[in-house]
Amino acid sequence: MNGCATIKSFFVESVFVKLEEIEDFYACSISNENDIENLGNFNLNLKKPDIRTKNFLNTTDKIRFYPDALSAQLTTGELNGELTSKSTVIWVRIDTSIGCGGIEPFNLKVNQLPKTNNISTIYTICYKPSLKPPVIISADASNERFEWKDNLGNIQSTDQNFILNTLGEYSLTVFKTENNIECSNTKIFSVINPSPPIFSNILVDTEDETNNIVAVMVSGNSSYEFSLNNINFFSNGSSYTFTQVTPGLRTIYVRDINSCENPIQKTASVLGVKSFFTPNDDDKNDFWNIRGLDAEFYKAIQIKIYNRFGTIIASIDDFDSEGWDGTFNGKLQISNTYWYKAEIIDINDNIIKKIGYFSLIRK
Repeated sequence: MNGCATIKSFFVESVFVKLEEIEDFYACSISNENDIENLGNFNLNLKKPDIRTKNFLNTTDKIRFYPDALSAQLTTGELNGELTSKSTVIWVRIDTSIGCGGIEPFNLKVNQLPKTNNISTIYTICYKPSLKPPVIISADASNERFEWKDNLGNIQSTDQNFILNTLGEYSLTVFKTENNIECSNTKIFSVINPSPPIFSNILVDTEDETNNIVAVMVSGNSSYEFSLNNINFFSNGSSYTFTQVTPGLRTIYVRDINSCENPIQKTASVLGVKSFFTPNDDDKNDFWNIRGLDAEFYKAIQIKIYNRFGTIIASIDDFDSEGWDGTFNGKLQISNTYWYKAEIIDINDNIIKKIGYFSLIRK
């Protein structure tokens, strides 16, 4: 007023918190060890106590995290809670009760996963592991601890090496400490048997009554031996032909010469159908029947014989029957071609059906 003025002095007090260099913050990788980008989960809330202690902060001072310096200055894009990130730099901002206290960067670093790449996803062992040298697999030696578990989570071994002797699904978990934190990595793998051979063809030839032949062919990844009694084995390949085979139901056994694949077996009916017979009462080829029918191997038989007009002229349903004698209603049938239809049930309840023809020859 009236050109007068009063001058006074005052103090401006700045409260500034100088932040110490913040130590790197580490996390274990959550990526696959083959991934190009290595990601980790960082719980930023776990970093706050360390920052508060080393910078002598009050409990009322706010600690906030930001992806870059500008965001920290503008307080935009705050990072909260858990952060999934590759190794990078973020910024911490401290706010005191009267204003900003400081901004400082620090590193987020992702530890590499412990190595399991040398473990395959599938291992093959022989169906009887004791027949061959044991299959032993080894975890990477750069790891510090090892846990081999079965599919129920039971620990089978804590050694670096593991012997494979039982089929199933297993896992290996390896541990390694880096930057003062222990990280782990798990690999799941299966233990299986090799695929067994498969019967590709079985040919039964009974045309020669003096020499029944059974030719067996299999497909597989090895060489095989063949047997009809599971005692004496023959061959070293993928096929074998048995000769002089006794008629009836025969079991064919096949095994891997390396004793690694599961053996297989299959039954075959060695039934001979006579192509002709000569019912002349000379005790030589006087009856027609299907050879090899035996109550020891078969439960039931039903054979019907037809003439050229389709009339049923004979039936055979008895294992003890010698067969058809060439007559119908007590009359001799003429030399001609006759048809048969057979249905046979073996001891395993398999139904065998045969249809064909034969000749009656009178001399």
